[in-house]
Amino acid sequence: LIEIPVVLETVVQLFNACIKTGYNPSHFQRSITVVLRKQGKSDYQLAKSFRPVALLNTLGKFLEAVVARRISYAAETNGLLPRSHLGGRKGISTDHAIHIIIDRIKTAWGKGKPVVSLLMLDVPGAYDNVSHERLLHNLKNVAWDISFPGNGWVDDVCFMTKGDSERETIKKLRAACRKADQWAEKHASVFDPKKYALVHFVNTREVDPQYTSLSLRGHTVTATRTAERYLGYWLDPGLEFHHHREKAVTKAGVSLHALRSLAGSTWGASLYAMRKIYQAVIIPQMLFGVSAWYQPTLISNYKARTISQPFAAIQKQAACLISGAFKSTAAEALNTELHLPPISVHMNRLVKETALRLRTGPESAVPPTMLRRRPADERDWAGWTPMEAQAWKAGGCLTAPPNTLTRGWESRKAFVLAPWQAPPEVIIEDREAAVNNHNQILTKDPGARPLILYTDGSGIDGKIGAAAVVGLEDQHVHSQMGDDNTSTVYAAELRAIEMALEMVLESTEPWAKQAKNGIVIFVDSQAALKALRRPGM
Repeated sequence: LIEIPVVLETVVQLFNACIKTGYNPSHFQRSITVVLRKQGKSDYQLAKSFRPVALLNTLGKFLEAVVARRISYAAETNGLLPRSHLGGRKGISTDHAIHIIIDRIKTAWGKGKPVVSLLMLDVPGAYDNVSHERLLHNLKNVAWDISFPGNGWVDDVCFMTKGDSERETIKKLRAACRKADQWAEKHASVFDPKKYALVHFVNTREVDPQYTSLSLRGHTVTATRTAERYLGYWLDPGLEFHHHREKAVTKAGVSLHALRSLAGSTWGASLYAMRKIYQAVIIPQMLFGVSAWYQPTLISNYKARTISQPFAAIQKQAACLISGAFKSTAAEALNTELHLPPISVHMNRLVKETALRLRTGPESAVPPTMLRRRPADERDWAGWTPMEAQAWKAGGCLTAPPNTLTRGWESRKAFVLAPWQAPPEVIIEDREAAVNNHNQILTKDPGARPLILYTDGSGIDGKIGAAAVVGLEDQHVHSQMGDDNTSTVYAAELRAIEMALEMVLESTEPWAKQAKNGIVIFVDSQAALKALRRPGM
């Protein structure tokens, strides 16, 4: 509905007026509340076993999304958020958070601090019960925009301390909790120690785990001997992730059982639909956080097969269900016929993709050991972190290929364009329409004609290059981008477009003045044009 021109124009005018006046219509804030059960609760007679979900006005959600995007842009471009704030930020995920935690633990172990304690806090009704008056008062004191609270976290909060013993880390945690309680009293918030979770990460090469408890306000927080859940990961004291993998396999098995209700060998959803559901639902469930608990560069092939085997068994069951094949059918044959990559290949790919995403994401959220190589004695004593191995260990996906030079990594920006800036106009046409459009532009009067440029990226004899040419002028630039081991034709196409724009911006030649009528760049790569149509991280 909103894509209808008349509706879109009206909504744009309405939203612009709301932003200029700083007014959010009360009609947009009306909601219908639906109460849903929380999964895994033992007693559904308790109110806490249910979650109220507010169904808001759709136009109101659009307006809030527009404003939230602008606030996020201001926060990222001006560095308004603390480095320890990871939640709710563009380009930062739970993968960043968990790898930073692992990074800090292993770094502390390597520096002779054998105990790192993690206390996970809980604030019941944090958003509902906070004192808005006090919060706004604090924001005004630091000249902050009253609509943007920057001294809190989205939801999951934890304290992490390191020391020579559990007694030392417990003492530090108790002091941190006292400060948190003082803050809570001033802001009408309450920390609930009954829901706290405590994990002591102990380097057993130095000390033995004691599982020391933490006493707070008459309540004892018992240190886990198995694992505690944080951000979807099950963290155990030795960072072995056995418990996490068991939970993942169990959850995938439950989902697979539900998938059986959708189809049989002669009825139900099609093979294509079942395969799509498996890839979209079950695989992400069972391989969540795989980069933390599967480390192919740090373990033997035998151990890698042992870890992947339960997940391969799930895929074999799913493949039989999807295809209607007998259980005795070979897994390799099923994977080939259904175009499903072997689960070990899929796991390796996800690990590498995560490493690339973390390394090229916002620099503030990159685990430090990916940026700076630790001394060998520290690594030997504490062990490699998963992402450190990808960055520095032989065979890691971030290391330079053999016989090539090491290159720097580009950091992707959270926002390529300001939220109020429109992306460049991109027209993707078939060959005949593009030629007609090109010829039509050339027939215009030279004084009113836009500046025309042509770009191309290519690969010849294993070499990748990019070039840009100004139409009807003897002006061109070209660039050698390396060989096909270090670059791609797609990257060359994008680089050629960039060079064309640089020519226009930097040139003092008379032809550059024609850019006042506009710039038209003709590109023969639809993939590059699609990337420009929706620029992002």
